[in-house]
Amino acid sequence: QCAVVVNETEPGTAALTAFVAPATVNIPGVYFVLRERLPAYMVPSTIVGVDAFPLTASGKIDRQRLAHEQPRHAVPVSTGARQSPTVRRVSMVWRAVLKHGDFGADSSFFEVGGSSLTAFSVVYRLRDEFGLDPAQLSDQSLYIYPAPAALATYIDALLAGNAPAAPPTQSPLVTLKRANDDGWRAPVFMVSSAGGTLGAYEKLVKALTTTREIVGVRDPFLWGGRDPTLGFQRWISEYVRAIRAQQPQGPYYIVAYSSAGAIGYEIAQHLRRAGQEVALLALIDPLAIDRGSKQRFGYWSLESRFNRRIVARITRLAGWLRSAVPAAFRDSGRSARDFNLVPAHADFLRLAATATSSAAHIRSVSALLELNTGLPFTLTDAEMAAAAPDRYLDALRSRVKRVAPEIDPQMIENIVVQYQLQVRSHHAYRLQRYDGKTVLFDPRGPYQGLLAAQFRPYVSNLRVHGVALGEQSDRTKEISRCFSERIRAHYQSMRDDNFVRSVAEKLDALLDAH
Repeated sequence: QCAVVVNETEPGTAALTAFVAPATVNIPGVYFVLRERLPAYMVPSTIVGVDAFPLTASGKIDRQRLAHEQPRHAVPVSTGARQSPTVRRVSMVWRAVLKHGDFGADSSFFEVGGSSLTAFSVVYRLRDEFGLDPAQLSDQSLYIYPAPAALATYIDALLAGNAPAAPPTQSPLVTLKRANDDGWRAPVFMVSSAGGTLGAYEKLVKALTTTREIVGVRDPFLWGGRDPTLGFQRWISEYVRAIRAQQPQGPYYIVAYSSAGAIGYEIAQHLRRAGQEVALLALIDPLAIDRGSKQRFGYWSLESRFNRRIVARITRLAGWLRSAVPAAFRDSGRSARDFNLVPAHADFLRLAATATSSAAHIRSVSALLELNTGLPFTLTDAEMAAAAPDRYLDALRSRVKRVAPEIDPQMIENIVVQYQLQVRSHHAYRLQRYDGKTVLFDPRGPYQGLLAAQFRPYVSNLRVHGVALGEQSDRTKEISRCFSERIRAHYQSMRDDNFVRSVAEKLDALLDAH
């Protein structure tokens, strides 16, 4: 038997405690099963063995008495070799940041509830705990050594004065969720959306029940590992090289949200041209793709959203008529095959300057940081009004510093600039014919169908799912005012429980079918 109760460990902080009977149940084994089947936030902080459950007069478990009166038999959460003092100190920092202790010495930070921004918190606290400086323990350390044991070994070497061998070149890949079955199955690769981080996928990763490993693909630009002036195709080649280093042969499964759509689409093209099978390309609302000029349908697809709804209906109909044209007379997209947006150094500097001095852009980034993390990063009207254009970035940095002082200000600037770089590439990208299985997730509403009309002439095997959003919280509605009303659903979608749950269910079914 089992029962779970919510208890307040300290004012304003709630935690799950599970009780199991009889007390002889193998609790470490229970933890193992729960970690494999539940997202981290649903795994109880404590599991307690009891001799029997107290019952109410009607024969139901009396949870109130269980939580406060029942004698308990505490059983250690983890078993195995005795942990070193350094591992215990690293784990202490993890517990403080993650707000739970449900992990072992070999657990990956990113599959037990860690995120891109909380990783900064861990590294910042570890430096303070062990007296290390940023040159010794960089912001990327947790990506290179994502488990307490590996990180402790690295720290021990630093403290002993034995400069360890240079850490491996950081890969764009990070494991978001490990595989949890005995046989190997191809992983799922999720491509970072604008900003270069993976925060937009956090709810989706937790909602997926697939036993496949889920791997995030981050942009090396964030840590100075990619030169943006080398162009779009070089960018894609770096991603493909990293993906194939982890999985040399297909089938490949790729998920891309928003402006990651162009990147995911081109990754799939590269793999197909190399003779590899791409079993699934899942595009989640790739809004504003291929809109580089008025000659592109993508331009009118986006513009119609900002006109009367009848214009969107006409545009959608025009898109469907494009699909009715015989293939021999259709634009094959072959001219797009060599698409390679390559900004000169001066162009990049201008783009970066525009990104960091745009009030609308800075405020949008602040809102997305909050939507992804739940932390109050959104800049207010008063904060924006008080800043001069050349100080908008400083306003964002100041807000971040107040909320999460451990986050590197340079990383915030990199996110702001990368966002503009990725969106620009997504807009300019030229769609071309693609023969692999593609699934398009389109938020339901008055503009549903525009994306399907845009992709159908190019994708021979396309399945489209319209997905509804749920009711938004008051705070989400307030944050969303940073975005145009006509495209708010786009920004809300991957942060909406109803939308994410529906996408996860459909993705799980597709992944289980292979």
